[in-house]
Amino acid sequence: MQKKKKLVVLFLSFAILVSSFMSSISAETMTKTTIIETSTTTFGASITNTLSEHQDMSRDELVSKVRELFPNKFDFIHDEDFELETLYDEEGYRISFYKRFSEDKSIYGDFQFDESMKLISYYYDAEELGNQGALFPPKVNREEAKEIARGFLQSIQLTNVELENDPYRFGNTSPLTEPIEYHFSIIIKENGIPIQDQQGSITVQSDGEITRYYNRNSTGRETFEDISNISSLETIKEQVEKEINLELVYLIDWDYRNDEIQANLAYGLNPNFDKVYAQDGSYLLNGELTNDLKPNRKYKFISDSPSQNTNFSKEEAEKLAVELLAPVDEDVELVIKSVNEEERLGLSTYEVSYMYYFGNSGTGSSVSFDKETGDVLSFHKTDYRNQGSSSEQNGVITVDEASDKAIEYFKKYAPAKTHEFVFYEDGSNLNQTYLRYGDGTEYVFHFPQYKDGIRIEGNGADVSVSKEDGTLIRMNVNDYQPIQWPNPEDALSQEKVISDFKSNLTLELIYDVSPDYKVGGEKTYLAYYSISFAPEVYSFYDAIQGEWVPRSYASDQLSTNIEVEHSWAKKEINYLIMKRIISVGKNEMIDPGKSITVGDGLNILIKSINDPYDIEGTEGVSPTFSNINLEHDDFHIIERAVFQEIINEEADTFVIDETLTREKLAYWYVRALGLQKMAEQKDLYLIDFTDREQITNDYQGHIAIANSLGLLTENKNGQFRPQESVSLAEISVSVIRLANMMSEF
Repeated sequence: MQKKKKLVVLFLSFAILVSSFMSSISAETMTKTTIIETSTTTFGASITNTLSEHQDMSRDELVSKVRELFPNKFDFIHDEDFELETLYDEEGYRISFYKRFSEDKSIYGDFQFDESMKLISYYYDAEELGNQGALFPPKVNREEAKEIARGFLQSIQLTNVELENDPYRFGNTSPLTEPIEYHFSIIIKENGIPIQDQQGSITVQSDGEITRYYNRNSTGRETFEDISNISSLETIKEQVEKEINLELVYLIDWDYRNDEIQANLAYGLNPNFDKVYAQDGSYLLNGELTNDLKPNRKYKFISDSPSQNTNFSKEEAEKLAVELLAPVDEDVELVIKSVNEEERLGLSTYEVSYMYYFGNSGTGSSVSFDKETGDVLSFHKTDYRNQGSSSEQNGVITVDEASDKAIEYFKKYAPAKTHEFVFYEDGSNLNQTYLRYGDGTEYVFHFPQYKDGIRIEGNGADVSVSKEDGTLIRMNVNDYQPIQWPNPEDALSQEKVISDFKSNLTLELIYDVSPDYKVGGEKTYLAYYSISFAPEVYSFYDAIQGEWVPRSYASDQLSTNIEVEHSWAKKEINYLIMKRIISVGKNEMIDPGKSITVGDGLNILIKSINDPYDIEGTEGVSPTFSNINLEHDDFHIIERAVFQEIINEEADTFVIDETLTREKLAYWYVRALGLQKMAEQKDLYLIDFTDREQITNDYQGHIAIANSLGLLTENKNGQFRPQESVSLAEISVSVIRLANMMSEF
């Protein structure tokens, strides 16, 4: 009877608390929310009727098409809630809806169709209504999600496709409070051959909900080369193995998660190519077909020595920005909004923000200068004077004239580094690929950076000049400087590593656009063999280790190859390891029953409920505790916990190495839910655990709430075990419960 009374009191207390924290939702809203949870694995019949390319579409017609594609799914959205959207730069139709249910509850959907009313994009966001159905454990696995995606594609008559796991998605470090998503690339095929530039994407949540779709590549004006007389894969493979050359480079590895820059010695192809024409075995180099694979192109440095300017002021930054951004058209007004000092990957910069105003519209960006030297780091003139297609641009200046101007601009606006950047004597600085796919109004030149005779891959400068009059349009200089450069003498010889490249060589027959293609013209697709050496996306050949290794930022996406066994927490532990919430060192053995420290537990908690960017966003924050300074490994974790009021900041120090107890973990969980004020009302709770005398007085309310919510519970003997240590298995299970509960608030 006493046990029952305790539960009733706790339930009523929690109900009162939740009512004070959650926005009121009307009966109508609750009904609509229920409708939103309609099954997403059933799709409408295939669309068979198409409309004239030039026929205007009314809102009602587009709404009808949406409902045909998604039967019953959006019945809770009234026709009048849909709005037509204007497409300024492409043909087709777009319609969307936005519906707010309460102050912090809304839903959004967006649909875009081409001229023939074929669906080309779809976006659906109902996250604010709750993620519970898409959190761990997943209702559908990756293979089931792929089948759901395939069913959707069939319903819109997109059948000649293949679905692949998207290798370009990094998402394993998202918090547990966000939906589990499966991302797939849509590979369009012709005659069973993948089309290189026709790839779409589709995202399925773990509750079976399709939230994103995009696929607009086909123009309808395409021809595909006959493949009946192409060279065999074996012939091309043998040719490539005989003719490839390698180059030792410095490879810049920038980890975007913590802004750390590391330089590696790596081997790559010289010259670099990734396609071979299947008809005659010629190589696709910088947008052109050639049989010449001569390595070591001759180059010259843009200048012999640097020009230093160590007195660059904020006023000079604004003055130079005005010079660079001077509007071409008289009816365009340039306004400098601000000039700020910032840190950019360890470099002090001036960031000049600006706006162009024309009529009732405007556009803007910023110009970045090196504070020490005054060099331009990034600049883009966005006054939109040159917006014609390539077919309308005849080009007043030649490529050679444009190249000379690009070098002049580089010398003028980034003189401090020109002695490290080079131009090639064969003219290969010109970006031929941009000529194919760009808007046809500019020439783009890339100038590589060299150090001690070795090219730095990842660094370099890009300078763009107008085809019409040679005006500087954009300039971007990447000069990442790691703390230490590896010693080239430590690198293995080419002779020792080239066998690793040959043994790892893979080829795939694909279609890609002819090098003669210009934007706006008819596409002719040629048959190529795509070339790959790296076993994983974003991996490189480490010239010192003599093996393929992933780039730092790709490590989150790679499989951990770890499978931990446990009787009741196996799935949870392995999920947290996969999400990189539980950190595992190389060759480390995981013991799920081992007690964890306060520091380990806080790391798991904070990573489970926060985006990594929010954790790292504590830059500039002064240390709260005297023993946790800026250099401490857990500084960002501790400060994030302080910001979220999960830990008490009143103490001078924070004990991080002691064993984490169950009562402290309960304390953290309740504070993470925002229930601290309620926990302080200890008189509301009837604490009748058989070991209640072991509970620290300040934690009584937290333990009562944590137990009643099922986060950390008493055992069958009525014991909470407040002073018992927390194991890895226990926190893995309970923190997932917490994350699921937080998504309900």
